[in-house]
Amino acid sequence: MKKSLLLCTALMLFFSITKGQISFPTPNAAELGKYGQVPVDLFNGLPRIAVPIYTVVNKDIQVPIELTYHASGIKTEQHPTWVGLGWNLSCGGSITRIINGAKDELDKADVQRQSGIGFTRQWFGHFYLSKELSGNDWASFSSFEKFYGTHSQDDKGFLDAEPDEFMVNAPGVNASFYFYRDELNNLKIKVKSKDGKQISVEPELYQDLRMNFYNGTSDLYETATNPFYKFVITTEEGRKYIFGGDVDAIDFYSNVRGFLDPVPTAWYLTEISSNPVTKVNFTYKRDGNPIVVNDYVRKLFVYTEGAVNRPCIGCGHNDNLNMILQHPVYLSSIKGSNGLDVQFTMSKSDELKYEINKSYFDALMQGANLHWMDGSMVIEDKNFWAKLDEIKINDKTTVKFDYINNNTERLKLKSLAFSDDRKLDKYSFLYNETKLPAYNSKKADNWGYYNGKLYRDVDFNLMYGYRTADSVLMKAEILTSITYPTGGTTSFEYERHDYSKIATQFPLFELRASNGIAGGLRIRKITSSDGANTNPPIVKEYSYLNENNTSSGILSGIPVYRASGRTHVDYKVSTWISLSYYRESANYQQKYDMESENYINMLGNTNGAHITYSRITEQTQGGGKVVSKYQNHDTYGDLAPEYMFTNIDNTTIIDPFISRALERGLLTSQETYNAAGVPVEIVDYKYNSSPSRYDEFVKSIVRNVIPGVERYPFTRMTALKTYTFYPYLEETTVRNFDTNGNPLTAVKQNFSYYSPENLLWKNLLVNSKGETVTTEYKYPGNMTTADPTGVYTEMYNNYFRSPVVQRKVSFSDGTYELQGTDFYKPFKGVYVPKNIYSSLSSPTPEIRKTFHDYDNSGNLLSYSLSNGPVQSYLWDYKREYPISEVNNASLSDIAYTSFETDSLTGWTIPGLSQIRTPDLTSPTGRFCYKLNNTNGISKTGLNSSIVYTVSYWLKDGGTGAATINAVNALPVTNDVAKGITVKGWTFYKHTVSGTTSIVLTGIQFVDELRLYPSDAQMTTYTYDPFVGMTSKNDVSDQRTYYEYDSFKRLANVRDDKWNIIKNYSYHFRGTEEIPVFENALLSTPFFRNNCGEGTGSRVIYVVPAGTYTGATLKEANDKAIAETNLKGQDYANRNGECFCSGPDKKLINGFCETGRRVNLSSSGSGNSYICTYQYEFSDGTASQVYSEANAQPCAIQ
Repeated sequence: MKKSLLLCTALMLFFSITKGQISFPTPNAAELGKYGQVPVDLFNGLPRIAVPIYTVVNKDIQVPIELTYHASGIKTEQHPTWVGLGWNLSCGGSITRIINGAKDELDKADVQRQSGIGFTRQWFGHFYLSKELSGNDWASFSSFEKFYGTHSQDDKGFLDAEPDEFMVNAPGVNASFYFYRDELNNLKIKVKSKDGKQISVEPELYQDLRMNFYNGTSDLYETATNPFYKFVITTEEGRKYIFGGDVDAIDFYSNVRGFLDPVPTAWYLTEISSNPVTKVNFTYKRDGNPIVVNDYVRKLFVYTEGAVNRPCIGCGHNDNLNMILQHPVYLSSIKGSNGLDVQFTMSKSDELKYEINKSYFDALMQGANLHWMDGSMVIEDKNFWAKLDEIKINDKTTVKFDYINNNTERLKLKSLAFSDDRKLDKYSFLYNETKLPAYNSKKADNWGYYNGKLYRDVDFNLMYGYRTADSVLMKAEILTSITYPTGGTTSFEYERHDYSKIATQFPLFELRASNGIAGGLRIRKITSSDGANTNPPIVKEYSYLNENNTSSGILSGIPVYRASGRTHVDYKVSTWISLSYYRESANYQQKYDMESENYINMLGNTNGAHITYSRITEQTQGGGKVVSKYQNHDTYGDLAPEYMFTNIDNTTIIDPFISRALERGLLTSQETYNAAGVPVEIVDYKYNSSPSRYDEFVKSIVRNVIPGVERYPFTRMTALKTYTFYPYLEETTVRNFDTNGNPLTAVKQNFSYYSPENLLWKNLLVNSKGETVTTEYKYPGNMTTADPTGVYTEMYNNYFRSPVVQRKVSFSDGTYELQGTDFYKPFKGVYVPKNIYSSLSSPTPEIRKTFHDYDNSGNLLSYSLSNGPVQSYLWDYKREYPISEVNNASLSDIAYTSFETDSLTGWTIPGLSQIRTPDLTSPTGRFCYKLNNTNGISKTGLNSSIVYTVSYWLKDGGTGAATINAVNALPVTNDVAKGITVKGWTFYKHTVSGTTSIVLTGIQFVDELRLYPSDAQMTTYTYDPFVGMTSKNDVSDQRTYYEYDSFKRLANVRDDKWNIIKNYSYHFRGTEEIPVFENALLSTPFFRNNCGEGTGSRVIYVVPAGTYTGATLKEANDKAIAETNLKGQDYANRNGECFCSGPDKKLINGFCETGRRVNLSSSGSGNSYICTYQYEFSDGTASQVYSEANAQPCAIQ
């Protein structure tokens, strides 16, 4: 039994070696994971191809729904997603897992199912055992022994010391995380991402999770013991993401064998929340149990050296077949707490399937009560994938998907059509006409792309040279063009990869000069036309050459299909005590030969890409060019393991190593040239260079065990690091040139960060003149020691860590500007600003803005500037949109409704939900309300000393204005004015005073009912939810109307007479969404200049990086400069301060006013008089009394 246990372990290991890391995600999850692993950018030779469909918005939560295409080429074993081959529907997110070694949550029930052996040990997975790696001696022989079984401790042969990688791909989160335990056995995580965002992860496991094979209840189900069931991720903004938490939000797979052991591989996003009220929820549906067949030969020969026969493992009949039963789920709906509703409809796909040996399937499943055609359980009818047919958005817009869908080829998206009640807009797609072969055709190059050459039975020593790339066939079924709704087109031309260097691994980690081509595609040319030939096409061409015209491509390694090893066996040892005996002299030598149709060595891929480029030139035909350079293997090559112990003679190519992919693919420079080849701008980038960055890593011990001739296996234990540090941007230098290419300006910026939060601490800017601007930031984590209310400690602990609490800008001349925000918590889980304060080179900052009220969704209800009036807001449409903005009024003194929803928004409205009536002629919105004389619309809590304005529209039919009285039926001071009539509706405005309540009665239909103090200014709005504003009624009661097209874009703007005053027409000139240039951060100082006789403060107008885009970096920056010139001074005048000095000056409503001198008295005689006086101001106040001596008496007013 002990020997068979070791053999079973070895077989599992061998098969995992030949497969690489274990992962069987469904096509949908795999495509989502691909975007996390293989970024779409020129470093990989990939364009960004995307079709936006809709953006789910609920307050600060945004979930884009878009189709994206991965143009790296279609592999022969690549399966389509539910939106077609190569396409991915991004609409939520998932956590996908790469299982390293065994699954992290492996327990004794899993081991017993796999081995047939029942152990007393409960936990076997890294999730439970990683405390054993917490010591500093983790990479040592003594540590290895903890994870290697002997004859007396066979259960150690199943212990897992390799953390799984969990890849998160969701709106605002793109990272990987790993679980580990510290020396006290506390569960921790390490996060790996290039944007440095930190997250917290709370896992939840489920003791016995029942997974029905079909949606809903089913007679056929399997139970997973203690799997990961739910993950709660919190980002540094305090936003929470829930993945899984429902069995039908988890993808599983099962190996087809005598028992079913469902393994979860993907957990889909089920909820995003930014506070306890604001949420977006996702639901899923499970359907179909498609079977995936992997047909590849893998053989293992173990023998004594010099033996005539080589016993073979994996040479039996059907040993090459590996069947996986998938249990996929599909997105069914997205719903928001704001009423948003997006529905997804799917159906069975007729696409090409895997050829299945049905009798072999039944033979494998003996004992599992699962059969192909016979018996109580039938799988044939459920062997299918689904396709997405339709998306319906709020019952208004329908998006339909049309496919090439037949059983002879893979599912491909043919068109995408948007329709509403007005028009149809359609995208169409064309593909390379070369068809891919059937699955498992054995006609792929070394990287999995079609080459038409059958490699079954090819000598494994010759396999690499035989499976060469074919430049024509590798383009099979790739997307070649998109036609847009306006008739415009974008076409894509691709070419095969090439390289001039190869990154080698064992035994030497180095770059080897070698020219060649590799499988897969890179973009060569993109041509965008408007379809009407009214404008010349936009043509962009890409080259991947170094300055010396050699390829800048670096291949990640050479695939190997055969490997051998040798060890010595000593019969003098009667029992296994430790690995140390494997170094003793031996009585015989044993060897192994490993052969596989899938390459068996580990390549130095960079996030999944087997070839990457150090230098790329983008040339716009008839225009300039942009040269981009990236960090690659030549600067950050992979490293040998931290420690290795083995009984095999030499290090071999199958061994794992330490990857430095985290530092590859970062842009190091971008050079922009005009059409004449003259440089316009050069930007250089440097990244985290701290030596201590390499102290941030995840530990793992990889165990390779291959069975020997008898009981003595080939063994290698390897200690590895997976780096998780943040490769943050450390320095940028921007150099601009004049039209002759002479240097013009240079700006250098250095960035420092807080650890471990990875938040920006300091930005030091030095311009060409040597002048410096230093900006320092503080966050909740920096304020916990000066936190009298405890709010910052609570924010930090609840992962609200990224809001900027204080910003200080210091200048070369010693002056500085300080601006900060006081946060507080008006409701549970809602952290919002209370005050904004600032100072100019003063140690005592002053409050500039106070926020008075919020609702429990975090919507601002009222605020005021220092010495300024109160600005108040009303919200509706489930608190999604502001419907009223009132200047100089408190919340208790305003009310408004256009009767679009059942919300009251300041009024008391009897029977609103029953009486509000649809009317397309309504002055605003689509609904109105029928008044009555017995139970009117009322407002209480008014101030009897305030004069109010009440305005509305009546569909009066000649009956005149409505009646306004106090709630107690007493008359009020009430002046009414009649206005214009439009579409049968007449406008009325009342002036009401001397009451604490009013009630509006009548017999007419009423709309756009507003109440506010007469000295206030009210602007009101209506909306088509999730589309946009439909009307605006300004402070002068002038209405503006807005209309949208089926893509939710603004189409028409109409005045209050319904005349079109603006029309917007959209034309595509290529929307392939190739990476564009974004402006750099622009900070420009202004001084407030409307202070009258006072002095204005200095105000920094900031255009954030990425606000504008352009064909060149200069164009994007010029747009930022243009905005600054247009808006900067006005911004300073509205947000700056006025400093008044002198006894006759006073700051009133933000302006420095000179008071009127008023002489109060004059006393004296001769030529000696004392005059007393003061200054009076427009707000009714006066200064203190002053006196002065004069030779003449002063005039008394």
